[in-house]
Amino acid sequence: MVTSRKKGSFSPPPPPPSTSRVPQGKQSFKTFLWNSKTNEFLGRTGISWAKIGLFYVVFYLFLAGVFSLLMKVFLNTIDDKLPTYNNQQDSLLKNPGLSFRPRTDIYHQRQNYIAFYPDHPNTYTRLFKDTNEFLKQYQKALEEPELYSNCTDRRNRDDVTKPCMFNLTNALMSLNNTCTEDNQWGYSTNSPCIFFKLNKMINFIPTPPQDIPEGVRNKLNVTGDLEENQLTENVLVWCESEDDGVSLEQPSPFLPLYFFPYLNQPHYLSPLVVVRINAIENQDFVVKCKAYGENIPGTANGRKTGIAHFLIRVVREEA
Repeated sequence: MVTSRKKGSFSPPPPPPSTSRVPQGKQSFKTFLWNSKTNEFLGRTGISWAKIGLFYVVFYLFLAGVFSLLMKVFLNTIDDKLPTYNNQQDSLLKNPGLSFRPRTDIYHQRQNYIAFYPDHPNTYTRLFKDTNEFLKQYQKALEEPELYSNCTDRRNRDDVTKPCMFNLTNALMSLNNTCTEDNQWGYSTNSPCIFFKLNKMINFIPTPPQDIPEGVRNKLNVTGDLEENQLTENVLVWCESEDDGVSLEQPSPFLPLYFFPYLNQPHYLSPLVVVRINAIENQDFVVKCKAYGENIPGTANGRKTGIAHFLIRVVREEA
């Protein structure tokens, strides 16, 4: 049966075809990915993709060129060997620190803590290896003397760009060869050896100390053979402990001034002070060391400079 449309009724026209670049439905999505009728991929023809690709290639090449140009200008303003600000007036680093080896990552009472069992090598293996690694450069220097100047006086140095030789053997002989690799740098006994140095600071020249505490001066001159030029031609590094049961051997506590300044020279060796610590067993001892120099203050901006302190404990199992 055919139904007749009532007179006067209106039927809306069909909707126009969609012009959206992202059609709906699975079939439409496939058509959006690749339209075989118009040869469009993701809504663009090959020419359109070529134009936009060329634009971004040129754009990023331009950015890379600007970045390279700025880097070249920047690198031409700096020295690859020395920082721009390298003196005490301009540098952020005003004073050198006093550091020691071996390093330890164990802390007790907010201090570095060196503890070991002389009868158990595994308890000081890390300390022994760290000391060996640090001294390797000094031992290697003895095999390459041509790279160093044999310095004896800072006033007679003709070429400061050639570093001075630090003779580690002579430094160890001052302790009667009790600090050697063969005896594990003293860790196999109750007497470990600690090595101190000033941290490298470009263009820094220490000023000899003018006022050394009377107690320190008396201990330095205990044998009566302290020469005044030892205090005017060196930086004094002195260690003390207020605890009973520990003694410190430091027969040569001086850093010669002819090793300074540090100018980032190849093969540079910082001078060392070697201290042998004799401690009784199963007690904690605080050892404090200080570098004495007019331009090495004890504190600067609320921070300790030229000072090192640590706890040490020689552990012995009860019989």
